[in-house]
Amino acid sequence: FPATVREPLTFALQGPAFAVRDLPGRLDEASKLVLVRRLVKEGLLVRSTEPVRASRPRPAYTEATGSRHR
Repeated sequence: FPATVREPLTFALQGPAFAVRDLPGRLDEASKLVLVRRLVKEGLLVRSTEPVRASRPRPAYTEATGSRHR
């Protein structure tokens, strides 16, 4: 992966479930979606059906090697 995705990639793979919009770094929203979709396609993340924040329920993603939420 390019150096520009180091921070969001590390966050995605080492942190708790998250919403795509919460990825840190300088990626725009479209680039964040591309990154997460790629990680899901490669089997590194799975989509969670549980909302990250109760006040704004949206799909969350979690590390594929951790607990799986479907």
